[in-house]
Amino acid sequence: MRPTDRPIIVLSLAIIAALAAGAVVPRSAPAAPEDAVPDAAREHLAAGREHFERGRLVAAKTELEAATGLAPGLVDGWYLLGLVFTRGERYGRAVEAFERGLAEAPAAPTTGPDRTRGKLRYSLGIAQLRRGDDAAAEKALRGALAADDGLAPARVELGVLLGRRAAAPALEEAERLLTAASDADEDDARAAYELGVVAARRGDDAGSVAAWRRCLAANEGHLEARYALGRALLRTGETREGRATLAEWTRREKKDRAGRRAARARRKASEMLERASLAIADGEPAAAIPYVERALQLAPDDARVQRGAAELWTRLGRDDRAAAAAAEAARLENHR
Repeated sequence: MRPTDRPIIVLSLAIIAALAAGAVVPRSAPAAPEDAVPDAAREHLAAGREHFERGRLVAAKTELEAATGLAPGLVDGWYLLGLVFTRGERYGRAVEAFERGLAEAPAAPTTGPDRTRGKLRYSLGIAQLRRGDDAAAEKALRGALAADDGLAPARVELGVLLGRRAAAPALEEAERLLTAASDADEDDARAAYELGVVAARRGDDAGSVAAWRRCLAANEGHLEARYALGRALLRTGETREGRATLAEWTRREKKDRAGRRAARARRKASEMLERASLAIADGEPAAAIPYVERALQLAPDDARVQRGAAELWTRLGRDDRAAAAAAEAARLENHR
């Protein structure tokens, strides 16, 4: 399925990349006073961080809840717990954790950036975006930049959020934010891509072409930017380059398409199973069912996914579905 002719601003994979798959996990000392943090809390914090980095959300939740239970002022514990809930799509719980972290955060420094509040407000903004509360997200992201104006991801996310609006002032601010982010880091492909989208929405084809060229210079595999650039070049009368760009997009899009999609489906299915497990551990088994069903839709021919689904169906008391998944896993294993 090809991208639409008109670029659409989305809450793209960068959000997941920033907070889920590749979240930057703080390794600084806990914000609580050193003598107020028991050794056991530090151990739980370290274990929770490791589980989170390995994608083990339930284990991470258990360790981080133990850490914050022993040391309620452990800001990094609340921060990491919020990231766990964000990755698990438990956005309400994520908001609660980030807000608790903000409440426990130490006084802001008299000079320089407040990096603790910056990262917490940024992460809070992402959770609000994912739950669909744009107003709360904007407030949190602006708060993140007020605390730490060097926080580039907050600048990009706020730019994307404002760029979705039709009002000219919002689009102008979005362009300023995204331009600043792109200028600060020429390798930030997402900032450049979204800058091109905003420029296109403002009717600035030359600006969008320049931004999408910059995006491809940072990441030549960015298919959305390549397609959008090709269409923009055609609109501006640069027919030969536009057609060549679209032809290259077609070649790249087709190359190993099936293999890439299968790999992505397996990864996504594993994420769905982990989110289901987190929902069960969080006391909401009904919320786990759609995740298990989605995992099976994504990767029905993967024995590990079927085994994982069988275990979760058992925990959910759905013995008939557990038996069916276990039988399918055995069949797939026998036909390897």
